[in-house]
Amino acid sequence: MNINLSGIIKNEGGVVAFSDNIHIGDMQSMGSEIRFLHPVAVSGKVLNIGSVLEMSGTAEGTLATNCGRCNKEISCGFAVDIKEILAQEDSKSASNDEISSDEDVVTFIGYTLKMDEIVENSIYSKLELRYLCVDDCKGLCPICGKDRNTAACDCEDMQIDPRFAVLSKLNIE
Repeated sequence: MNINLSGIIKNEGGVVAFSDNIHIGDMQSMGSEIRFLHPVAVSGKVLNIGSVLEMSGTAEGTLATNCGRCNKEISCGFAVDIKEILAQEDSKSASNDEISSDEDVVTFIGYTLKMDEIVENSIYSKLELRYLCVDDCKGLCPICGKDRNTAACDCEDMQIDPRFAVLSKLNIE
């Protein structure tokens, strides 16, 4: 998705609205594969606030991944806010007053802003560390591998690592 900014680059207060669907490829996050089931709906606006542009919008869609405890495939909706400060790469007019030193600035060349990477980065930065099928998912038994949500197993819950078995003989009160 590309946005033509030629109409607002030199027009302080100018606004360009955008709305489209973006195809996003699979991602890896904390060892889990994240797949997007449908194109991600992106909408928002770019506003000229002086020597830089301010972009704000949202990205919404549905992702599929595996539960972090029982490994079942799950899908869930997401919505992320997108906020970026934009500056034309060949522009020397961005003043230090408008951009604080701790702000990241996305630069673009010419008059076209390529949105795909900006949207991907915004989504990636907002992904949860792990997704669960249900909040109280019991996970898999670490001994036999049974799904504890569907059936109980007869494995002993308190297995002691053989390297530390000698410590169980200590009588500590």
